[in-house]
Amino acid sequence: MGLVFGNKSAAHSLFGDWVAAASNRDSYEELRITIVGLDAPRHAPGYIVHLCPDPKNTLAHATAENIVFDVNQFPLYCRANKMDILPGAPSMLDRFRQEYAKHKEFLLAPVTKRQNGQLYFDLDWGIVKTEIHFTSEAVLAVELKEQGFDMVLIRNLLQGLGPDLPSSAEA
Repeated sequence: MGLVFGNKSAAHSLFGDWVAAASNRDSYEELRITIVGLDAPRHAPGYIVHLCPDPKNTLAHATAENIVFDVNQFPLYCRANKMDILPGAPSMLDRFRQEYAKHKEFLLAPVTKRQNGQLYFDLDWGIVKTEIHFTSEAVLAVELKEQGFDMVLIRNLLQGLGPDLPSSAEA
């Protein structure tokens, strides 16, 4: 799985800091990745990839390192991208799910554009992950409602996918 960066130095800085601190493995699964399947026919075929820190796992890591911090002060910097499935193209998500089911891990790596315009996976900066969460828009809506979230806001975000939610073509 790749995260596309327009700025190679920003990609290497972010992933380089992680690799320097924790090597190429997210042993505590501190970065939570969720893929939300969008319900048709309300949306064009696609899904949302959501990345954010996992407070529970980050707290477990801090405890293991004898670091104390207030979980209520924990910053949640999140990123979500809508991935459109191109008409007539096979779903890359289906292939990803098959490979993940088979290997029980995947590589999360920065992707940057080279001088020739081609996208390049920077494998040396990649992080091995063993957890990923798959859900659907309908299941997510029920879970959020049970937790007391504003469902009108959530529904509006999912319907319009708002200006703050970039969209990318899958292929």
